[in-house]
Amino acid sequence: MSARIAIAYGTHMPSRQKASDLIERYFHIVPETERMRDLAGPNDTLQILLEWSWWKQLIVSGAAIYVSAIVAEAGKDSWVGIKGLLTKRKSDKKKTPPLEDPIQELSTIAREAQGAGNSVILGLPLASQTPKRNIGIELSGFAPDEVFKAAATLALIGESLASTVDELVAQNYSVYAVEGNSDRSCRIRLNEDGSSAVAFRVHPTDFRSSYTLTVIYDSSGKEVERLQSPMKSTF
Repeated sequence: MSARIAIAYGTHMPSRQKASDLIERYFHIVPETERMRDLAGPNDTLQILLEWSWWKQLIVSGAAIYVSAIVAEAGKDSWVGIKGLLTKRKSDKKKTPPLEDPIQELSTIAREAQGAGNSVILGLPLASQTPKRNIGIELSGFAPDEVFKAAATLALIGESLASTVDELVAQNYSVYAVEGNSDRSCRIRLNEDGSSAVAFRVHPTDFRSSYTLTVIYDSSGKEVERLQSPMKSTF
């Protein structure tokens, strides 16, 4: 397991330090720092990258207030995975490490970073051959419920998504983003009902051809469909 904070030349460093402190306090590990050096930028970005199971620990520890509000507003088939987290929390007798509210802390970090002009991405620390600048969900704001939804989605789809990327990397395929966040990281598209999707451009080893692979997840985090375009020449 790993945790990384990815930064560039314009990253708001006080927010970066607060994110590092949160991870160290909660998981007892100092996160790696990844410096993104793409000269084209954009460079005003802060990425917080955690293993899917770590996102799960964070959201379960502070779930009740956010899940209850989301469940109250959600339709029958919306945010199924988040509803399940609330049920699990009620039946889970194990205590999580004490922390005031990790979601509120992440919200504060996002508010300060965005106030300094940074984009804020919550994502997964996947293999080095995955899209440049990593992969994640860009926060459009800093409200705690938005942060919670993004973190919950990473917890629900992260294991499956990481496995998909690992399979491609094992075949020596190169993987690029089709849809990008504002900092050019690969976008995880999060829909209003809690379903999500990721689109990759996949290049076999010779780079003479490529195809688009779109992986679609329902609101429980289950992969429900893979759409693959026909192989086409890159020349």
